[in-house]
Amino acid sequence: MSNPLRRAFFDRTNLTNVDSRKEVPLRRKFGETSAIPNKRARLDTSTTTEERILDTRRNLSETPFRKLKIKQKYGYYSKGVTTSLSSRPILSSFVSSQKSDRYCLHLRDDINTHSVAFSCSFSRGAKRGTSTLLSIGTQDGAVEILNTKSRLDWEAEPQRNILQIHDSAIFDLKYSLDDEYIATASHDSSCRITSLSTQQCTAVLVGHTGSVKSLDWFPDHNSLLCTGARDGSIRIWDIRCSSLKTTVSNGISPSYVIHDAHAENTSTEKKKKAASIKGITSVVIIPGTSEIVSSSSSDGPRTLLIRYRKLRHWDLRYVKDCWTVTDLGGNLDDPTLASGLRSRGVSGLALGSNLSAGYIWSIAADSRYTLPLKAPYSYQPKAFSHPNLTVKSFYVKLAASPCGRWLACGSSSGGTYIWDVNDRSSSSPIELISSTKEVGSLDWAFDTLATCCDDGTVRIWRPNLDIASQCRANPEEEKWNWFWSKDL
Repeated sequence: MSNPLRRAFFDRTNLTNVDSRKEVPLRRKFGETSAIPNKRARLDTSTTTEERILDTRRNLSETPFRKLKIKQKYGYYSKGVTTSLSSRPILSSFVSSQKSDRYCLHLRDDINTHSVAFSCSFSRGAKRGTSTLLSIGTQDGAVEILNTKSRLDWEAEPQRNILQIHDSAIFDLKYSLDDEYIATASHDSSCRITSLSTQQCTAVLVGHTGSVKSLDWFPDHNSLLCTGARDGSIRIWDIRCSSLKTTVSNGISPSYVIHDAHAENTSTEKKKKAASIKGITSVVIIPGTSEIVSSSSSDGPRTLLIRYRKLRHWDLRYVKDCWTVTDLGGNLDDPTLASGLRSRGVSGLALGSNLSAGYIWSIAADSRYTLPLKAPYSYQPKAFSHPNLTVKSFYVKLAASPCGRWLACGSSSGGTYIWDVNDRSSSSPIELISSTKEVGSLDWAFDTLATCCDDGTVRIWRPNLDIASQCRANPEEEKWNWFWSKDL
């Protein structure tokens, strides 16, 4: 560091107790040339941060999806204030074609009967924007792989690839990290790993005594995955064990098992026998760690007015000791909570990424909102609610977009609701309605959303500002060709 400017810049002692309103070396007003090469000009601190934010929002009001960072720097240290402009105009432009964005599912034994989709998942490449593959898990144990690329209404649908993996319903499925394999969780108490290149089953995961409800691959390992089942257990699997002597009944046994993961600590043996098994409804793995967050079908004390949802946070290094993440899960305006003593649980979990990294969203099975948790280190709850959102079954799920900004949730009333979780100016959702049947599973790709409805259809939603404006201008004419979003 022979340059005196560089020595002054990195010498912390020369920059302490400096009046930020005075002109000092290395500090220039906004618009002047910086004295340091390749360094950005400093902001003028004579105005307050709030005034600069308001001026910036007015200047960038026509660019809703930009993220501007404004920083105040005091010597060596810096204080950052980030403003995130609303992406609501983009969400309001989501449309779905009545023809090219609608995919019908049929039973393998009767093509005239619709098959219900219990799960769906975009490939890892689709989440990055390099692919358009969507896999659907049906009620008869088949996986239908769809090519969801945008096409004109008169163009034929690309050929589907149908894999008959199970004989019972598939409740969850996930692509591996390299998109070479797909893991499926089924009602037959097993999970299967299928190679997409050979279309052959490479491993069968056996050990659960109830239907497997959820699974997730470890984000940093292509051979490890976690499952949760109705028997109340969470199991860790290593598919490399297929070549070792750890197989039972022609399948791979789990590497580790957490029995009765959501069981309460009871004092007497009588209470233990009387307690019902709390089935696992969802498991997610926190990236970069060996930690798992799980939810169950019934959790929390039974009170008349307020219920506490409980999520269990596990560290596989010390699995005997778990943290219980408790969130206030009662909506006093919901009539289902005003009577009865039934303990209700969590239907699904969604893990945030990028802009929402570190957040986990959960949706309760009897409430009309979703609740984000800053897990696992701090608790900052915020409810997203709307009267039209109802959840009456554990098949209703939610999903976070790859950008981490949007949260989509199905509904028993037949709609899909999307929030911009970073928009502090509005908490009302965008509504997508294409049917009156329940919307259960859904998933995000890079710029599209797939929703599965109980009428046997899968629908793709894409942002298109021109079509959305046209539909709102001529709703009677365009309702035969398009479904479009509704701003609530």
